[in-house]
Amino acid sequence: MRKLTVAVVGAALASLAFVPQAGAAEEQLSAASARGYRCGFVPAGETDDFRARYNHCAQNTRVWIKVQNIFFAKKDMCVRPGVTDIDAYVDGWRTIDAWYDNRTC
Repeated sequence: MRKLTVAVVGAALASLAFVPQAGAAEEQLSAASARGYRCGFVPAGETDDFRARYNHCAQNTRVWIKVQNIFFAKKDMCVRPGVTDIDAYVDGWRTIDAWYDNRTC
């Protein structure tokens, strides 16, 4: 009986490891939906004024992103939480991509 109880408790605890945790992910989703943009790069075609944006959904960190223009030139840019207009940052050329560079600034 004792082995069965230990096995059931162990299985229950193991299943908790696969349950998504509330917190940061929900905060990211609510911040993105408040602005109307998903987290990360937002192409110019998905904005009202046809300018590319980067939506950094974390609440209190600044991060470095790579911004790439139509000539595939890449630049580093530090963004704060919220939506940043990144089109002007790539020397006036159209932005085709931007991504998190795994660094804070």
